[in-house]
Amino acid sequence: MTVRRCAALLPHDTSDKSTIKQTTHQNTMAATKTAKKESAPAAPAKPKTPVVAKAAATPKVKALIVHAEAAGTVFTAAQLGALGDPKLAGIRLHGKEFVGTVISDKADKTVTVEWERRRLVKKFERYEKRYSRVYAHNPAQLGARLGDTVRIKESRPLSKTKNFVVVEVVTRAEVTK
Repeated sequence: MTVRRCAALLPHDTSDKSTIKQTTHQNTMAATKTAKKESAPAAPAKPKTPVVAKAAATPKVKALIVHAEAAGTVFTAAQLGALGDPKLAGIRLHGKEFVGTVISDKADKTVTVEWERRRLVKKFERYEKRYSRVYAHNPAQLGARLGDTVRIKESRPLSKTKNFVVVEVVTRAEVTK
């Protein structure tokens, strides 16, 4: 605890230590609080009202989307769980969300999604292109294919390398033969 000395209370001759009044910071603060309480008029006490629990609001549920062929169809976590895919039973979507391009759809129920990000190079005061690439679960009902632009959301680990789920096909790639 630190000791503070009030300059107004110090005698001119500081050699006599018995006359120096020492006060601690806590004592000073306590004295200030009591002075404020005495000067302020007492407000009438309000009667305490019991807290009534409000009825739980109904959750906002998006309309169930049956057909995902059209671009821009977004699935919620509950809808993904209702698709019948055992990997998505009780899935919670949380954390990061990215929009990228499918660069590979060769694996079963898995797509590789890549997106560009910019990184500042301080020395040259320029930005460089860098690419992030992750694996995402591809529900059969969404059916993302090579070249599609998709929105992915983070979830619990679905396998050793998959932590994302495709929730929307933003734009479909043109099919070339």
